[in-house]
Amino acid sequence: MICEALGPGGDVREWHFEYVPDPDEGTNVDVAWGNSKGNWTFCEVKLSEGEYGSAKPDQRHERKLREIYFPRLDQIVDKRLLEFKEFCRHYQLLRNISLLATHSNSQVAFLIPEQNNALIPALKAVLGSLAASVQHRVHVSYLEKVLTSLKNHRVLNPELKLYASQLEEKYVVKNNI
Repeated sequence: MICEALGPGGDVREWHFEYVPDPDEGTNVDVAWGNSKGNWTFCEVKLSEGEYGSAKPDQRHERKLREIYFPRLDQIVDKRLLEFKEFCRHYQLLRNISLLATHSNSQVAFLIPEQNNALIPALKAVLGSLAASVQHRVHVSYLEKVLTSLKNHRVLNPELKLYASQLEEKYVVKNNI
């Protein structure tokens, strides 16, 4: 059910939180799940943050761009984002997108509050730079809609519905009229 609410549906065979898909590279994603066909969805969750992580423009990140990320991203994002300063500026988004190149048929999902306007420009800039061949493998889901979907699901466990309500109470801004 939660996978359907987040966008990329399908059967889920395993879940991992703070998952490190590539131990050599060392990046973790907030949550990842794999299906019976061995395909993965990597999900970045932003509940209250005002930005995606950037990288310090130092030699270590320059090396990571050259050795790890450029080969992965070269065919799937606009070259402008692979210029060092732009890469550092959009580091967290691009390292998540790079997982598309390392796991065939994988998907990347971003779960964000729709009302968090601070996250939208960077996300749109990166998603707008994606090659057509991978656009369908990236999903943006809005926290408010996912939680409403979970709370209103007909057969979802009542305890999970309660968790959805509690998350909504904590993270969703209510418009007071």
